[in-house]
Amino acid sequence: MPAKQAKLIWPHSKTTKMTAHKNGQWCKKIAGRLRYFGPWRDPDGALARYLANADALHRGEDVATSPSDKVPVGDVFNEYLALQRKVYS
Repeated sequence: MPAKQAKLIWPHSKTTKMTAHKNGQWCKKIAGRLRYFGPWRDPDGALARYLANADALHRGEDVATSPSDKVPVGDVFNEYLALQRKVYS
């Protein structure tokens, strides 16, 4: 049986509380949903992502992606087809 991993402690407990999730990320329950903020190895980055999005998350807004990050499915499909035609022609 493998040895049990030591429980990680959130280093920024005076700012906010977060939990080390078993998927390897820091998380916090906001408005009844678990939100993930970054890997265990980067608690400072997780805190920065939380602070940047905290107001919107507590208002119930979804901030997983910004409008500039969204790519239409048709564009992705057309790129895939162009690549396939290039490879198999």
